[in-house]
Amino acid sequence: MKVLGHRGCIIKGKPYQNSLGAFKLALEYSDGFETDACLTKDGEVVFIHEEVTGTQESPASSLPLYLDKVSIEAVNERVLQDISSAEVKTFKLKDGQKIPFFEDILPLFKNNDKTWNIELKGHNVAPVVIKKLQKAFDADDIKPQQVVVSSFDHVALHMVKEKLPQVKIGALFVAHNDPVERLNPWRDDNEGFYMPLTEQNLTRPLIQTLNPHFIIGPHTELNETQINMVKIHYPQAKVCIWVCGEYNNFEATEFDSQIERFAKDGRLATIIVDDILKHKA
Repeated sequence: MKVLGHRGCIIKGKPYQNSLGAFKLALEYSDGFETDACLTKDGEVVFIHEEVTGTQESPASSLPLYLDKVSIEAVNERVLQDISSAEVKTFKLKDGQKIPFFEDILPLFKNNDKTWNIELKGHNVAPVVIKKLQKAFDADDIKPQQVVVSSFDHVALHMVKEKLPQVKIGALFVAHNDPVERLNPWRDDNEGFYMPLTEQNLTRPLIQTLNPHFIIGPHTELNETQINMVKIHYPQAKVCIWVCGEYNNFEATEFDSQIERFAKDGRLATIIVDDILKHKA
C-alpha cells in the first residue's frame, strides 16, 4: 500500500499545507503527495485548495482560510481566476511560505520514483496541466508513471485520458450519503457536481468509458460494502482512500486496523493522509 501526503501534510507544528515545505516533508516520509491544481487569471497553475461557491455573478473563494492577514486583505474577496500570477506570487500562506507554482514543484520529482497526485481543482485548469505535463515528460523532468491526475470533475479526466493516455487517472467521489453539490458556479451541465460514491454514479457511462485506474473516496467509504461495490464494477481499478479531517488523524486503533486489513488483502492500494509521520511509508 502506498502512502501519499494530503496537500503535502497537515500537521500542527510542521510546514503549512500545500507549501513547498510540506511537499518536501511528504517526499521524505511517504511515497509522494496529493495537491490541488488551480488557475490564475493569466493561465498559470498554482497549488492551493481553493473551493469556489456562490454564483457566477458573486463567487466566493476559500482562499482566506489558508493565507496570512496581509494576503487576505489583498485578495479582497476575489477568486484566483481573477488574480494575476504576478500578484499571487506576493501572497503568503499562514506560515509565511509562498503559494507554489507548477514550476516550483516539478523539480522535486527529478531522479526519484515518488508519486505526484495532481487533483484538478480550478475551473478550466485541465488543459493547462495537460500542456505543462506533456512538456515535462518531453524534457524528462518527470516520468509519466510518477503522475496520477485525479478530480471530482470527471469530464476533465476524459480530457486528460485523451491527451495523456500514459498517465494514471483517479476518479474522485464524495461519501455515498453526502448531498449533491455543484463543483463551482460556472458549471451548469449534468456532470458538474460532486458525485457521491453510489452504484448509480459509479456505473454512469462517463465513468465506464473513463475506466479509471483509481477510484478515490473519503475514509467513510472504507468498509466492506463500498469497497466490494467498487471491485465488482471495476475489478482492475485500485481503491484509494483519503483520510479527512485536518488535525484529526484518526488515532483510534479500529480505523488503523481497517486500513491494515484492506491493504493486506489487496483491496486498498493507497491512502492519502494528513499525518504522514504517523502513517510512514
